[in-house]
Amino acid sequence: MNEKVSVIVACYNVEDYLEKCLDSIVNQTYDNLEIICVNDGSADQTQTILENYLKKDDRIVVINQKNLGVSIARNKALDAATGAYVSFVDGDDWMELTAIEKAVSKIEELNCDLVFWSYNKGFSNKSIKNYIYGEESKLLKGQDYEDFYRLFFGTTGKRLEHPELADSICTIWGKLYRKNIICDIRFVDINTIGTLEDCLFNIHYLLNGSSAYYLAECLYDYRRNNEGSITTKYKKDLFDKWQNLYSIMDDFITQNQLDSSFSNALSNRIAMGVIGLGLQELGNADGAVKQISNLRKILHTDKYKRVYKNFDLQYFPIHWKVFFFCAKYRLTIGLYILLKAANAMRGKFE
Repeated sequence: MNEKVSVIVACYNVEDYLEKCLDSIVNQTYDNLEIICVNDGSADQTQTILENYLKKDDRIVVINQKNLGVSIARNKALDAATGAYVSFVDGDDWMELTAIEKAVSKIEELNCDLVFWSYNKGFSNKSIKNYIYGEESKLLKGQDYEDFYRLFFGTTGKRLEHPELADSICTIWGKLYRKNIICDIRFVDINTIGTLEDCLFNIHYLLNGSSAYYLAECLYDYRRNNEGSITTKYKKDLFDKWQNLYSIMDDFITQNQLDSSFSNALSNRIAMGVIGLGLQELGNADGAVKQISNLRKILHTDKYKRVYKNFDLQYFPIHWKVFFFCAKYRLTIGLYILLKAANAMRGKFE
């Protein structure tokens, strides 16, 4: 168990968090590491911190670029990576010190294509354990692997009981990949799709694999920055970019002849995406009238009418049933009130 692991860290204005992140990597119990840090045009002291660590640890490689976004930063790191395995860490997060050792041990013991694990979600006043695939470790092959793979397209069945956790499994971090499977897979520019570049990367990667191991330990620490409400990050064009994302995923299903269950999963993703679209719309500085108007336009598009037509509410807890009932029947005012309440509750935990 001595194969090199390339740990990729994309960094953008993370001077307050980067030292903790890098300390958690350089002090891993598995030491055959190549630590590739990409400074994505930071305007703070990120570059200075990276240079200090570069002097202290010859396993560190630093790449500088102008601010082009996290996708381009990670792609540059992948081009430079020489390890047999690859893992990703965001510059404001950190890992438990045994994470890489435990992951490499499992991927070599079981000869599987991916190892993934759970994480701690840290707020300003507490940390919550998120077991993203249950509380028992398991090897996923055959039908279990297909069910796991489908989750990256969208949530189905009993997992709909927790729609707020729908994308917790889709992250690029908290996973160990085989470099020979990654090959020429790269990240789509976030400026094209808005979000979920991690999800698209995983969809391409997992298509080329056949087994994965879930390590039911919280070995990654995700920092939910205390920046207040999600509505402080209003993205005017997020709706259009998500349509690009959905088109890419739909084309992928068709091109790779995936069965109808994948299309159904994607349909659920689109329907549940109203949560994100609605919450970010609350940050529209034009005020409540415009926010409600834009929300109404979304619900009345042909695509959203179509996905809600057969959207099954049976698995949702009561508060989500009410929410999606409003979305399904285009009760815009009711949906808006629920979004305001959800955003207020979210702020209490941050």
